[in-house]
Amino acid sequence: MWKPGQGNRPHHQQRRCLGYLFGKGGQSAHLRAGARRCQIKHTDRAGAQGGADDAEDEYLSDPATPTGTPLAEPPLLADISRDPYLQGVKLIAEAWDCDGLVQVGAFPHFGGRWAEWNGQFRDAVRQFVKGTDGPWAGKFASALCGSPELFGRAEADPDDWWGTHAGARWRGGRGPGASVNFVTAHDGFTLADLVAYNEKHNAENGEGGRDGEDHNLSWNCGAEGPTTDRGALLLRERQQRNLACALLLAQGVPMVVMGDEYGHSKGGNNNTYCHDSPLNWFQWDALEARDGDFGRFFRHLVHFRRSRAQFRNTAFLDDAQVQWHGEAPGAPDWSDASRLVAFTLAAQGDSPELYVAFNAGHEAALLTLPSPGEAREWRPVADTSRSAPLDFLVPDEYLSASDAAAACAAAAAQTRLGSCAVAPRSCVILEAAEAEPVAPPGVLRGGVSEPAQPYVPGEAKEAGATATPASREQEREGPGAGKGRGESNAEDELRRMMEENQRLREELGKRQL
Repeated sequence: MWKPGQGNRPHHQQRRCLGYLFGKGGQSAHLRAGARRCQIKHTDRAGAQGGADDAEDEYLSDPATPTGTPLAEPPLLADISRDPYLQGVKLIAEAWDCDGLVQVGAFPHFGGRWAEWNGQFRDAVRQFVKGTDGPWAGKFASALCGSPELFGRAEADPDDWWGTHAGARWRGGRGPGASVNFVTAHDGFTLADLVAYNEKHNAENGEGGRDGEDHNLSWNCGAEGPTTDRGALLLRERQQRNLACALLLAQGVPMVVMGDEYGHSKGGNNNTYCHDSPLNWFQWDALEARDGDFGRFFRHLVHFRRSRAQFRNTAFLDDAQVQWHGEAPGAPDWSDASRLVAFTLAAQGDSPELYVAFNAGHEAALLTLPSPGEAREWRPVADTSRSAPLDFLVPDEYLSASDAAAACAAAAAQTRLGSCAVAPRSCVILEAAEAEPVAPPGVLRGGVSEPAQPYVPGEAKEAGATATPASREQEREGPGAGKGRGESNAEDELRRMMEENQRLREELGKRQL
């Protein structure tokens, strides 16, 4: 159902819908019956209770039960859930309605037949990633675990009438698969607009700005809408990578909006139901233009999730499977001021142990890493603070095998010391691997330590790699096509990584003294 002032219908239709559902205005009998079969107790024009059929619960006929009370077992949902022809169909509920009833975690799921859109996941991720004050570190951690407080535990907030009364029977007993995780949806900002606009811009809808959600939990990164501010543009790219990591590294079922994988923008319009235009069309040219930037990162992140058994759990994580960290191992900070969430996922099957850290603060965090085990070391996988293609260290048509190896070696020089620097507003992913012998360092221009084999972009490319990052930069044009890699190519980025490692070595040495 749609929400007044937010959804996909004109306002007069929304108000009329409310009247039909709640029994105001003398609606016809079949509409009243439809309301009964859906979720809501109704009254007739005089305020007397309408005739409930035998399928409705006893509380419905209780005069003390207020008008608008949802049915505990709506016959329509029961019919859908038990229909033999639908047994192989995945059923997903957007478990909130036009009058503000939120049933997330307590939706009538009929033995787990229904999964639910997890709006709390969306809000926790948005709030934490943009650095909002409050209890968001803990809520973000819970979201990453698939929201066990919603779908795993039977207890409900005593102030939640639905969860403690009509919905009590449906609470708990399910796994993370009941949580459909999302950061963006068909309604609201796209992922690109979520980091580019503080306010909705819905003038083209012709409703005087009355339509669309006002509570977007967005942040424009310093400039509203299109801008030439390089700092704002780079931060927006980084925040998109952070949000993508939060979505795809969480337990549960990720939901991705078409176009978010390449950064589709609707110009700040968060309610484009009425447009058959480029606002809603998939932009194939934009996908091609940005495949080496955010599109590449998103593609590798999806593959990473699919190839790791830690993200295919049917039960919620226990203490043996996940451990939480802060600046020191096993010392998380759940205070309202915390901007850091770090955790390890234990090895599972053929998937090695993983370490993930989110830093939503304004300053870099130098983290002490937990031990990856004897004869093992932490190997860098991704760092959202890096420019493409060094944001995800996987050889492909944009990053040769030699380039990826050199970048990985430079980043691993730090993790071998037992520490990891997480840049402001960024996420890092590490995985445990067999320790490799450390070769004597060579010398790069400026006297900065580097791997024994000098870094030469494009040298010793693996089969199938068609271009180096630098040459790709020269070949590609178009909106967002290089994101400034002409000014900061892979070689420059690697040199900065090495310089940072040298500085961090010195800082660690001072701390030890």
